[in-house]
Amino acid sequence: MKLYYYKDDVGNFGDDINPWLWDRLLPGFFDDDSSSLFVGIGSLLNHRIPAEASKIIFSSGYGYGELPIIDKSWKFYCVRGPLTAKALGLPKNCAVTDGATLIRSVITNQKESVYPVSYMPHCASALNADWENICRELSLHYIDPSESVGSTIDAILKSDLLITEALHGAVVADALRTPWIPVKCYNYIFEFKWRDWLETLQIPYEPLTVPEMWDAERNMSMKRKLKFALKRRLMAVRIWDNSWEKPSPPKTNAFIRQQVLEILNKCKNDKKSFLSTDIIIENLTQELLSRLERFKRNFSV
Repeated sequence: MKLYYYKDDVGNFGDDINPWLWDRLLPGFFDDDSSSLFVGIGSLLNHRIPAEASKIIFSSGYGYGELPIIDKSWKFYCVRGPLTAKALGLPKNCAVTDGATLIRSVITNQKESVYPVSYMPHCASALNADWENICRELSLHYIDPSESVGSTIDAILKSDLLITEALHGAVVADALRTPWIPVKCYNYIFEFKWRDWLETLQIPYEPLTVPEMWDAERNMSMKRKLKFALKRRLMAVRIWDNSWEKPSPPKTNAFIRQQVLEILNKCKNDKKSFLSTDIIIENLTQELLSRLERFKRNFSV
């Protein structure tokens, strides 16, 4: 049985948590036999899952593509939330919560107050602008979503508050009892998966909205910067071929950057955060563990 998850070229905490977590919870279960897939954490339930393989679904969510065709090759133990269950036509009781919640069962470290407030961008957002420098100006601890799973978990554990654009920053923070604040800076933030997960916690999705920040060309060569500048001019006069690589937006001006700083600074100081109740998070954890035990009995090696 092969562990199926999205592998980002740069690295992304929400995806990379799959091998880190499942190898601890299911040691010895996985190999490279792709005829049988264990579909785990992430918005993975779409048309891209290989049709010919048998598929074990455990806590995954729908998203990033067309609805999959469900047939007898699919076996569902649980999905991320009620929105996924409804989209796939599954019973309501198939929805439990995001599987990353099970980090509660493998992390025994005590919380340690080191960082008063941390900030974690979406993995794509980390490339769009110099968020680390913004955090430095605001005395926020910056958590890079492409860093190793272990170091990211450690940083969340040591944070008194996490401001996060990354869904799994919030999932892990909630599981480890670190209060969190959702933020939305770019229009590609997938609200469906946030709402899907948050309904299981009985928490509304009320993200802090931040103006888009762009400085994606800061590490590019001068040749590439000039190429993108030319492309933006061509787009402005409607000379464009859809096969061309789209340029990044121009660098954000100082006025918008100041707005971002002021919004995040106010958020840092107000600390109007979210956290599920101890009863809800513990009940969801136990339900996931119960279904994991059922899977282990059915597929013991």
